[in-house]
Amino acid sequence: MKKPHTIIEGYSCYLSVDHTQPSLREHEAAATSFHWGSSSGGSNTGSGSGVFPPIQQPDKSSTPYVSYTTACKQVSCCLKKERDWKILELVLLQLPHVMENKAFHLSYVFPALTSLVSYHSSLGSAIQQQIVKCLEHGLLSKSSRICISALTSCTLEMKEVMHKLIPEILLSLSKFSPKLNIAVPVLEFPSSLIHLPRVFASFVQDQYMSICAICLPYTNPFKFNHYVVSLAHHVSALWFLKCRLSYRKAFVSYIIKGLESNVWAPFQEAERQLPQNEVSSNRKRSSSLTDNSNRRCFKM
Repeated sequence: MKKPHTIIEGYSCYLSVDHTQPSLREHEAAATSFHWGSSSGGSNTGSGSGVFPPIQQPDKSSTPYVSYTTACKQVSCCLKKERDWKILELVLLQLPHVMENKAFHLSYVFPALTSLVSYHSSLGSAIQQQIVKCLEHGLLSKSSRICISALTSCTLEMKEVMHKLIPEILLSLSKFSPKLNIAVPVLEFPSSLIHLPRVFASFVQDQYMSICAICLPYTNPFKFNHYVVSLAHHVSALWFLKCRLSYRKAFVSYIIKGLESNVWAPFQEAERQLPQNEVSSNRKRSSSLTDNSNRRCFKM
């Protein structure tokens, strides 16, 4: 027996938006997809403009899903073509709340900007600078990993623009608190930059100091894996050799202090935290080895 049709004046409360598996979700929702302004038979509400037909209330187990892209297209089409004021009013009232969701926008804005980097030859210098500035602001967001990788691509693709903006970007990266999830893209940025002399041709002492400040925190072997620590040492050594001789004297003391705080201090702290028994046993082992070697020397 068929259930009676229910007229829904607005969005269905069971229409969810999910971005995890868009292709799968869209395929599942293909049969239940709708189009704004379509009038395919059935009774319509409103002024004959053709809003959707009566929608049957679905079970929660058969909730349809659409991707963010499809949802945005539907809302855009609604704003252009919808004539039913009740539905349009609902969209206009709720849309500002959706626009306040920063995570919703950032998940699309920064990947889109990253894609635009490959088409830099079709963009003007002002647009390229705006893209780099947006990515620089994105360093403070949860999409910082994407933005760092995108800035590395900008360095490779848009050398003239990055030549002007690279000091600010290095300063921003030097203020980052070292984290494992962004360690590799952060270190890959100065590692790629060193092969682009056109970009760092006008570097002064402050820029080289910023690179040291970026790399040294990742030399801590107790926080980061062997690859990250090795890469940090490698990049620091390359930039130290690349800088002018007149700058090196100031860098030596800065690098020594950085290594002491990030490498030597954690080692000392780890030794203090060792149980006293392990320390005494290690001392006994070392003393026994010394005694054995002395005995062998005495016999010889």
